[in-house]
Amino acid sequence: MNQQRNGYILAGGKSSRMGTDKGLLMLKNKMLVEYVIDNLTPCVDQIFIVSSNKLYEQFSLPLCPT
Repeated sequence: MNQQRNGYILAGGKSSRMGTDKGLLMLKNKMLVEYVIDNLTPCVDQIFIVSSNKLYEQFSLPLCPT
């Protein structure tokens, strides 16, 4: 029996203390969330990003609004 494995990246939040969305910060010419996507991709069948920030649409993954 094959079961689909989903991965969820919790990228929601108000960033009230930092003032900017941490997942979209750059580190070595790559956004932090891209590192998570790259490492999660071989482990799951589908990835969802849990966030209401429309900027995450650029990764062409389904968004789950918070």
